[in-house]
Amino acid sequence: MRPETSQGIFTNFKNLYRLNNKRLPLAVAQIGKSFRNEISPKSGLVRQREFLVAEIEHFMHPDNKLKQFEKFKSVQDVQVNLVGKQNPVETIKMKLNDAISNVKIKFFQ
Repeated sequence: MRPETSQGIFTNFKNLYRLNNKRLPLAVAQIGKSFRNEISPKSGLVRQREFLVAEIEHFMHPDNKLKQFEKFKSVQDVQVNLVGKQNPVETIKMKLNDAISNVKIKFFQ
């Protein structure tokens, strides 16, 4: 049973960082089963649904983001459709570089 897919990645970050020779960037992938109870009148009061879930987390140092992403320069002017946070039906068309500059896409939190 897992309450959150990526929880294990964050709780074990110190060990994962050490195993990567204390270097960033670091990418960690995790795949596992998750369960959810549902009320189902046809097959009894409660049934348990099983899901296979995957999570990939990328960690990098904020000061080195431009140096680490040299290939980004080749796609920074590409126009993409972004889904609005407040209204998921609405899309915003903008360049990737503008989306990152205007914090529409967050690299770091």
